[in-house]
Amino acid sequence: MARLFKKSVIWKWVISYTCIILISAVSSLVIYDRSRNFIKERQEKINEVLLEQATKELRDCIIMMEKLREEILINTSFNSLSKSGLDRNTSVAYKHYVLYKDLNTYLKLNNSYSHIMLYFKSDDKIVSDSSVNYSARYWEIYGESLGLSFSEWNSIINGTYNNFHATNVKIGDTEGTIFARTIQQAQTGRQKVNLFVIFTKEDLESLLGEYNYYKDTSMLIFDRVGKTTVKFDYASIINSDEDEKKIIEAVQAGKKEVVLGNNEVINLYYFQNNSPYYLCILTPESVYLKTMHNFQLIFCFIFVISIVFSIVLIVVFVNNNYRPVRDLLKTLFSTDVFQGGEHREQSLIENENEFTLVKKGMAQVSSSYNNVKMAFSRQNKLLRKVYLSRLLNGKAKLLPEKQLIELYELQFKYNDFVVVLLYVQDFTAESGNNYEDDSGALEITDLDHAQSVLVEKYDKLFSDKGWTVNHTIIDDLLVFVVCVPPGENRPDYINSVIHKGTKSVEESYGVEILVSVSAVHSSLEKLSVAYQEALQAFEALKLYDLGGFVCYTDISDLFISSYNYPYEMEQRLIKAIQLGNFVSAKAIVSEVINSNINNRKYISWDIIRCLMFDLLGTVMKTFDANEESQQFIKKLKPAKRLAECTDLQSMEKTFEEILSYCCDFFRVTTGNDEKLYYKIQAYIRDNYGDPNLGVSSIADHFSISPVTLSKKFREITGSKITTFISEVRVEEAKKLLLSSNENLSYIANSVGFGSTKTFTRMFKQIEGCTPGQWREKQKFVV
Repeated sequence: MARLFKKSVIWKWVISYTCIILISAVSSLVIYDRSRNFIKERQEKINEVLLEQATKELRDCIIMMEKLREEILINTSFNSLSKSGLDRNTSVAYKHYVLYKDLNTYLKLNNSYSHIMLYFKSDDKIVSDSSVNYSARYWEIYGESLGLSFSEWNSIINGTYNNFHATNVKIGDTEGTIFARTIQQAQTGRQKVNLFVIFTKEDLESLLGEYNYYKDTSMLIFDRVGKTTVKFDYASIINSDEDEKKIIEAVQAGKKEVVLGNNEVINLYYFQNNSPYYLCILTPESVYLKTMHNFQLIFCFIFVISIVFSIVLIVVFVNNNYRPVRDLLKTLFSTDVFQGGEHREQSLIENENEFTLVKKGMAQVSSSYNNVKMAFSRQNKLLRKVYLSRLLNGKAKLLPEKQLIELYELQFKYNDFVVVLLYVQDFTAESGNNYEDDSGALEITDLDHAQSVLVEKYDKLFSDKGWTVNHTIIDDLLVFVVCVPPGENRPDYINSVIHKGTKSVEESYGVEILVSVSAVHSSLEKLSVAYQEALQAFEALKLYDLGGFVCYTDISDLFISSYNYPYEMEQRLIKAIQLGNFVSAKAIVSEVINSNINNRKYISWDIIRCLMFDLLGTVMKTFDANEESQQFIKKLKPAKRLAECTDLQSMEKTFEEILSYCCDFFRVTTGNDEKLYYKIQAYIRDNYGDPNLGVSSIADHFSISPVTLSKKFREITGSKITTFISEVRVEEAKKLLLSSNENLSYIANSVGFGSTKTFTRMFKQIEGCTPGQWREKQKFVV
């Protein structure tokens, strides 16, 4: 405070006090100079031994954590959980429990640290020695004790660490350090995993052995880039961030001593090696003098005399010269009023007295007050938008009217309201057009600018009607909650006002917007319902190209909540895909989609997505469980590709690509099956007279299983292989019936039927009559 005023009376006290301090300092230096060398050599030896021991303990700590990492990498539960996607088994919860128990075992075997924690990135799971949780839930439980914000927490657990990286945190009532290491990178079939080993300050003190008994020294642990990892300031050397910065710079420069902000010289003891971390011991030079008892007596005597004399001078000074403005100056300087303007106004205030400075201080206080008030106003607007967004999405409870005004400056004047959604479709004016208002030409430069213009125009339009309006922005949609008086809650009246605003904005600014309006509701508890109505209306407006404006009441009766996908269409689609007929399959899919879209009903986007995934399910039904099919599906990733689509057009295009790949797959496999079918057919025609001819004998001949033979034959022909054999035998029997007069027993044996009874039954089943009846009928055929 004194350095601000050249003519201030406070300088008299400063000069007197400085003289006393100089006398004390000179006396202390005389004694200090004689004992310094001896004490310093002794203390240096102690510090070197201590540094060597602590460095060894720190190196052992790093090795211990590396061994822990290796133990975890070979852990069975960890290896199972670190897999991602389809590579994982289903007993994840049990694996989490086993890994949790193993971490407890590691902790008990080596209690040098307090906690072990693993973060599985793809699963977003934290497995620690105390619990298994999702990362967000873990932070909710332990975040306060760690002293980390959610963003800091996310940054730490999602980082990538090639070596053990230390981060200082607050653990409960003490300090601590988190050592983080990425023990597995994200790769095919594997997810990224980070290991965190948490030490409290007490853990590190215990780890460093006898160091905590040396209370006259302090110790810092640095990483390779010179950042302070752990700080043991037993000697209270580091009083500010500036002191710590000076120490770091001195170590990096290779210096052996540094002068801190209190002008005390600090000796530095350290040596750097290839370890990720190294130690630095800080010893004040004043420590060397503690063993000098005579020095302490003399110093204390001089110091006490100096303090007493200084107090006397200060009391006299305050009572006689500084009493009138003392309290006021103390208040001004305690609030740092002159911090920002000290250098700018230095030339003006050097020759001014305290009273002129007080006037300037009060002016700056007033200015600061106004700035703070404006900042709070901006913050309150942001909080109001966030709360209103949560309220519309049903994620927040409607507070009482008094609390809404006090906390968010939100006011709903009437209970009747509508929700209006405005979407800026285009804000680029055509070349050569100038859109002007009363103040001259105005060009819309970006979306935020366009939305601010809409807020200004519609706020004025609604306010002129006496309505209350609140707005927010959700996913680029400008949302207005418009409260109207009971006599003006007619939808047509409200819509006419909105139409007026839309037309005015487009003519004045060239901004094209889409507008959807909910139905009128009479209770603010239904804000989320009204918002969903406006969203549905907006969805229908875009999907069915209803123009630039739609009201929910106009289309609410036309919404459907289901889709039509007949069983027959599904079977046709399966058959077309299995035959590799892409053209036919595509036509069937288009027919199903168009029958649902063009049925004079508004179908929501969620229903359309359900239909498309149902169609995808049909496609998946065409594949069997063999390895070739499963590998093809895994490589294609159809569900993921379809889920990434955001509209019907992109979804149809993606589905068409998936359908094409599947048809190509079946076209190749079906071609091979058809060749087999022709060989089977030829074999049956050559051996139909063998009574033992059947599925098993044919399968043995072609060296395939009977089940596979039957399945492939039926997929191609649509009938059983035994039916085909019977049909061939009946055809040959008909030839014999016409060309000979042999009895039925002879003919049955000739074509492979085992008995006349079987022959008659199969003939009647195929031809609709017995062999004898058929022969009689053929006699009358010309």
